[in-house]
Amino acid sequence: MAKTFDPFQTAKKVAEQATQTAREAAERAASAAAEIGDRTAVKADEAAALVAGVRDHTAAKVGDFKDLVLGKIIEVKDAALSGIKELVDDLNQHLPALQEAGYTLNEVSVEVALGPKVVATFAPRPDITQERVDAVIAEHRHAKVTVALLRALFAAYKLQSSLHIAGMKPRGICIEMGIPPGVVVKFA
Repeated sequence: MAKTFDPFQTAKKVAEQATQTAREAAERAASAAAEIGDRTAVKADEAAALVAGVRDHTAAKVGDFKDLVLGKIIEVKDAALSGIKELVDDLNQHLPALQEAGYTLNEVSVEVALGPKVVATFAPRPDITQERVDAVIAEHRHAKVTVALLRALFAAYKLQSSLHIAGMKPRGICIEMGIPPGVVVKFA
């Protein structure tokens, strides 16, 4: 017996085969997606572990750097305080010679900074002469700081004496001992 062609049966078979093929493709796609998801999760975990390691390493390095900077700050602070003590001791040592030349110490300011500074304010007597300053310099010629202070004070005294500011009188000379050194003439 000859089979007769039934287009509906053929279409039904083709539809069933297509449905089966689509199910299989969907299962393969779902399986592939799950596998990709699993690999992605593993890679994400690896990346998170790497980021955590880098973060921990960076935190350790930042902590080491912070400790280094704090150590250096303490060293600089200690050096500055030591420098201030040396400047004050030096000033105390030279006061008798400065008084002998005619300068009375009125005020001292201490600046604690990266470059420490001691500012000593002197009131010169009105009768200071070049001869008196030269005599004190000759007497203390081996004390270089004393000689430098006397020369700076006398130069400032001469400048202050030559300046006239309306309604004001000379009120002192400030010697800034530090880096850089300086001299200030004051009027009030």
